[in-house]
Amino acid sequence: MIVGLVDIGIGNLGSVENALMRCRLQEVSVRQITDPDHIRDVDAFVLPGVGAFAPAMKKLHRSGLGAALTEKVLGEGAPFLGICVGMQLIAAHSEEGTGSDGLGWLKGRWIRLKAEKGFPVPHVGWNTVHPVRQSPLFDDIQDNTHFYFDHSFTYIEDRETVVAETGYGGATIVSGLQQNNIFAVQFHPERSQRSGARMLENFVSIAAQRYRKSSGNHSWV
Repeated sequence: MIVGLVDIGIGNLGSVENALMRCRLQEVSVRQITDPDHIRDVDAFVLPGVGAFAPAMKKLHRSGLGAALTEKVLGEGAPFLGICVGMQLIAAHSEEGTGSDGLGWLKGRWIRLKAEKGFPVPHVGWNTVHPVRQSPLFDDIQDNTHFYFDHSFTYIEDRETVVAETGYGGATIVSGLQQNNIFAVQFHPERSQRSGARMLENFVSIAAQRYRKSSGNHSWV
């Protein structure tokens, strides 16, 4: 099974790739994807990201990766994990800057995080994550486990896809989303030590289960 690590120049791909390679399923290979022609035989996708929303969307459109990913993820049901800005890009809209439309895979939108005095924005550092709906992405991860955050926006208007939340300065941050084969987290699992490694293993396992069913290969454990 091939996991495609989508490279649009907005994330620390090396850290994410190393974390994915440490997952326990040895039959998994990781491939960095920079061109839409490279994704045809890829079975699952991870889109990490840091930085601004609008430039990231421009890179997705100009490279052709946005359309190609939409075909694979929405059209063919390939498992997808968005991380931080990669999570934000799959929504309908973000108010960052002058406002920009996203890929629109989910119908929610992003607004600037507003926290109480004494709680700086961006929200940077370790914080607890509270699952609010069952999702295989959080299997074997305890309630209020710490993950590493670095962001300034939060997700609204799409409650049925929310699977995890985080409190910060009186605000409730949406920290995990799932809609069918689409998964996304606001925090950085690649920077979250054992808990982050467990989450990435969960995603790889989800993708592997689909791969086994679609390929008819039942030899994986």
